[in-house]
Amino acid sequence: MPILKFTLANLSLTIIWMAMTGDFSPTNFLEGFVLAYIMVAVAERSDTAATYLRRGGKLLLLFLVFIRELIWASVRVVRSIFMPRAYLNPGVVAIPLDLKSDFEIMLLGHMITLTPGTLTLEVSPDKKFIYVHTMELGGSVEAFRQSIKDGFERRILEVTS
Repeated sequence: MPILKFTLANLSLTIIWMAMTGDFSPTNFLEGFVLAYIMVAVAERSDTAATYLRRGGKLLLLFLVFIRELIWASVRVVRSIFMPRAYLNPGVVAIPLDLKSDFEIMLLGHMITLTPGTLTLEVSPDKKFIYVHTMELGGSVEAFRQSIKDGFERRILEVTS
């Protein structure tokens, strides 16, 4: 991507960030600029605008999926606080990884840890499994595995590949 297009995309996303937050301070500008830079850098693997837009859309979708999971997990944690015996089913689950790069694995680990009720414990030395503690396994261990793989992991792969 030529420097001018890169810069214009970055500044446009920064202005959108500032408008959405309603804060036009220098600190918020800097935060928005850094976030926009990361978004443009992740999307900048190809020179075509279509690829940039697709990747940006998939990044937005990943963010929305994360926000949805954050809200639902918060509701489940609050529910377990008020009715602890009915909803607690904790466990540690090994989830096989399709992710390859350290960045992708780190992003998945952080998204899991930031979701209430779950915590990334460890990544196996061969980077083929991630170990997650959860307060609520739900239906089964396999269902929990699939929820991570079909949710966060699949979306991360869509953005980074």
